[in-house]
Amino acid sequence: MTIDQAIEAAYEHWRAGQLTQSEYLCQEVLRAIPEQPHTLHLMGLLAHTQGNLSLAIEYVGRACRSPQASAMFFSNLAEMCRQAGELSRGEVAGRRAVELAPAQIEGWSNLGIILQESGKFEESLDCLLKAIRMDPQNPQTHNNIANTYMRIGRFEDAKTHYHKATELAPEYSEAHNNLSFLLKETGDYEGALQAINRAIEINPQNIDAYINAAGVAIARHDAEQAHKWLNNLMSFAPDHPGTLMTRARIMQLTSNYAEAEKSALEAIRKIPQSGEAHQVYADILRVLGKVDQAMLAYDKAISLPNPKRLQAMQGKTVLLIEMGDRDAAREIIVDVLKQGGRIVDALVAYSEINTFDAEDPLIGKMEDMLNAMGNDAPTPTEATILHFVLGKAFLDIDAPKKGFQQFALGNKAKRKTLSYDSDQSVGWLQAVAKTFTPELMDKFSGGGDPSDTPIFIVGIPRSGTTLTEQILASHHMVHGCGELKILPGLIGQISAKPDIRTTFPDFMGKISPDMLNEAGEAYLKEIRARSPHKPYLVDKMPANFIYVGLINLIFPNAKIIHCRRDPVDTCLSCYTKLFGDHQQFTYDLTELGAFYNAYKGLMDHWHALIPKDRLTIVDYEAMVDDQEGETRKLLDFLGLEWDDSCLEFHKTKRQVSTSSFAQVREPVYRTSVQRWKKYTPYLQPLLDALYPDGVPQE
Repeated sequence: MTIDQAIEAAYEHWRAGQLTQSEYLCQEVLRAIPEQPHTLHLMGLLAHTQGNLSLAIEYVGRACRSPQASAMFFSNLAEMCRQAGELSRGEVAGRRAVELAPAQIEGWSNLGIILQESGKFEESLDCLLKAIRMDPQNPQTHNNIANTYMRIGRFEDAKTHYHKATELAPEYSEAHNNLSFLLKETGDYEGALQAINRAIEINPQNIDAYINAAGVAIARHDAEQAHKWLNNLMSFAPDHPGTLMTRARIMQLTSNYAEAEKSALEAIRKIPQSGEAHQVYADILRVLGKVDQAMLAYDKAISLPNPKRLQAMQGKTVLLIEMGDRDAAREIIVDVLKQGGRIVDALVAYSEINTFDAEDPLIGKMEDMLNAMGNDAPTPTEATILHFVLGKAFLDIDAPKKGFQQFALGNKAKRKTLSYDSDQSVGWLQAVAKTFTPELMDKFSGGGDPSDTPIFIVGIPRSGTTLTEQILASHHMVHGCGELKILPGLIGQISAKPDIRTTFPDFMGKISPDMLNEAGEAYLKEIRARSPHKPYLVDKMPANFIYVGLINLIFPNAKIIHCRRDPVDTCLSCYTKLFGDHQQFTYDLTELGAFYNAYKGLMDHWHALIPKDRLTIVDYEAMVDDQEGETRKLLDFLGLEWDDSCLEFHKTKRQVSTSSFAQVREPVYRTSVQRWKKYTPYLQPLLDALYPDGVPQE
C-alpha cells in the first residue's frame, strides 16, 4: 500500500466510524513522514471525535504549517480553537481559510461565528450574510445570523432568522435553544421555557439549553428551579465551562459566595481567554468587596474576546461608582453611549451620577427609544428601566407631572412581572410579632453567641441605612460590610433541616438552643472573612428588621440600629427607585403604604421587646439637623470612642453597593427632608394607605 493509499484508507475508516483502524494507518504514515499534513489533519479530527480538544488543535495546527495546507484545514482549526475559547487564534485561522477558498460556505460561517463570539458583530454579520447568499436554505447559517443579530440588539431580525432555521430544520435543537435565549432576553420567560423544552426534547444533552433554562430561573430569582436545571446539567457535563459559569451564577444568587468564586475560577482555568468567564468572576468579586481583584477581572473581561463586552463595561462602571470614582465611571458611560445598540444599562448609570438639565439630549433620546418600533423597540425590561430613568430626569428639571407619569408606567410594568401578595406579606409581618413573645425570649435567655462583633443596621429601604453605615465605617474600629445575605441564608438552612421543615417564624416552636449557637458560629465565620482585623463589622441589610428578635437570641450582646425616616419621604424614595433585588412591595403606592405600616407595627413590637441597650433608633432628620450630636449618641450606644473621621464620612474610601452610593459621597444635606410635600398631588393613594384617618397635622 502506498502512502497516498494509506491516507485515503485512513479517511475512509474515519468516515465509517472505525477510529482504531483509521488511527493505526495514520500512525504508520507518520512513522514514514512525520509532518505529512493530511495525516496530521486526520489525527486532529480523530482526537476531536474522541473529545481531546487540545490534542486535536495541536495536530491540525501542525498540518496548517505545511505549504500544502488547504482551506479546510484552517477552517477546522478555527472551529476547534473557538470551542477551546482561543478566539484570537481561531480568527487568524478563519481568515486564512476564506482567503484560500472564498467560495467555501463553511469557512465564512466558521469565521462569522468566531467574530461574533469575539464581540466583532458587524464583521461577523458580513461573513454570515456572504454564506447565506451562497446557500439561502442553510438552517445553520440562518441560526448563526440570528445569533449575531441578537448580540447587536436587532431582536426582530434575530427572531425571523431563528424561525427560518427551525422551519428549514424542525429537529434543529440548537436553533430552538437560541430562540429561547432571545425570548429570555426580551422578557418572555414562558416562551423561552417552551423553546428550551423543545430543544431538550430533540437533544436531551443540549448543554446550552440547560444553561439557558437556569438563566431563566436566575432572572426570576427562582433559586430552587435554577438548582434543578443545574443538577440536570451536572449529571452529564459537570466540567463544561458553561456548567461552571452557570453554577457560579447560581451560587451567587443564593449567597454561597465561596462556591461561586470557586466555580468561576474553575471556568477561567478551562477557558482562560474567555472574557465572559472573567466577567462572571468579576461580578462575584464585586459583591464580595474584593475591589482590586474585581477591577482586574473586569479589565480582562473587556479586553479579551467577549460577546457580552458591554455588560462587562457596565459592571466596571458600577464598581467605579460604588468606589466614588465618578470621573472614571463617566468616561466608560460616554464610551458605551457612543457605541449605540442596547444602551439602557448605561443610561441607568448615567442617571445615578448626573443631574439632568432641560437641555440634556438624552431626555429626548430616551423618549424616542420608548416609542421605537421593530428592531429598535425596547424590550419590556428596557421599557421599564427607561420609564424610571425618564421619571428621574423629569424631576431633575422640575417637571413633576411628566415625571410621575413615567414612574406610574414604570411601576405598573414592574408590578405586572411580580407575584407579590400584599395581604400575605402584611400578615407575615404580623405573624412574626405574634410569635416573638416575652415568654419565647425568656425560653432562650442565657444562650446564643456572646460575641458583640456584628452590628446590625435595619429599617425599610431608603431610610438612611447607607448613611448610617458610612458614618460608622469611617470609624477606625469598624468595617462596613454592606448589605449581607448571610442571615437570611442561615434562616433558610434552618428551615430546611429534616427536623424543622418549616419556615420562619413558624420554626421558632421547633428550634433548639444548639441551632442558634450553630447559626451564630456560621455567621461569624463568614462575616469575619470580610475584614479579619477590625473588631466591629456592620451588616447593613435593611430587611433584617424582620429578624430583630432572632438576631437578639443568636447574638444577645450585638447592637442593632433601627434607621427611621419620615414615612412619606421613605416611601416616595422607594417608589421612584427601580430596585435590583427583591423589594416587591415598592411598585404600587397603596401596597407600599400598607407594607410600611406593617413594618412600623413590627418595629414598635421589637422596641417594646428588646432591651434599649441592644436596640436603638437613628432618625434621619435628626442626623441631618445635628450630625455630630447624633453621631456621638450612636457611638456611645455602641461603646465606641469618638473618631473625627465619622464627621467626614463622605471622604471615606470604601465600596458602597446600594442605591444610595452617590449620596454618601457628599456631606449631609437637607434637600431630602420633607421632599414629598412638593409632590403631594401625585401621592394620594400612598397618603390614604399610610394615614387612613388623614395626614397628621404638624
